Amino acid sequence: MPSQSEKRSGKKPSAQTRYIVLSLLAMAIFTLAILVLTPLASQNETLTAIGFTIVSTLPLILVAYEFQRYVRALDELQSQIEMQSAAIGFGLALLIAAIWGLAEGYNLVPRISIAMTLPLGVVLHGAVRQIRLWRLG
Repeated sequence: MPSQSEKRSGKKPSAQTRYIVLSLLAMAIFTLAILVLTPLASQNETLTAIGFTIVSTLPLILVAYEFQRYVRALDELQSQIEMQSAAIGFGLALLIAAIWGLAEGYNLVPRISIAMTLPLGVVLHGAVRQIRLWRLG
């Protein structure tokens, strides 16, 4: 959503503003869809479960689309920082998911959906990017 100054000046919101707002909205919708639809899908027919899966996937497609638009709008250095931060953040999310999965196998932690790895990856990507920018700046 455009800021007040962007509305007054008639400018379009920046690629970063658009990416942040739409990604947060999409991740909120995705998380809500997973939390609400997962129990319903396990109780219903296969066709209904497929429909729920598709509905849950749409916000992920939006995030991927907005991310590529955002990265294309950046200069070369910013693009490199963003991509490396995404790789490190999602790598950490996969590592955490693997450790959690092993702990689940030994009944040490409660069972959660693997789909929650994506929101964790997004948060870690943002944290890694901020740390990298802080160290550079």
